[in-house]
Amino acid sequence: MNKNTTEPPPISIFPAKRTYIDYPWLVWAIGWLAVYKGLIWITTDPLAPDPVLKITGIKYLLFMIPYTVMGIGIWNLRKWAMQGVLILAAVELLFFILYSQSLSTLAIDKTNLFIHIFTAAIMIINGPISVFIILIAGIGLMKYAGKYELLDEQQE
Repeated sequence: MNKNTTEPPPISIFPAKRTYIDYPWLVWAIGWLAVYKGLIWITTDPLAPDPVLKITGIKYLLFMIPYTVMGIGIWNLRKWAMQGVLILAAVELLFFILYSQSLSTLAIDKTNLFIHIFTAAIMIINGPISVFIILIAGIGLMKYAGKYELLDEQQE
């Protein structure tokens, strides 16, 4: 890639450079967290009353594609993705504050150790903990926005 150009490289769903040691770990981690937040709810079977499940399900459907796209955009160091994930996290935090009944869908099932660990992971990824992580990390994340030289495959 020519470092004298401001032209961003094409978006790659899984940019190879994201697995390199010199790639910023914060960009890698928040990208994965956004992708997980977009897709992990598909693996869950929450226990809650129907009205709570319906509203929470609508929230998941509305956030699924944006979180996944923002995660991929973050890996590609796109400023719009980094700003977008912060906006999504702020809206989701507002959702948890205004509709706290949705937290009941994140209840931990203690039937066995594996399910307990799996449910705890889902609670962390889908719950307010991950929202706080994204909002706090967003401060550091923005310093990588548009730094396309970090994606350059050619070593000079």
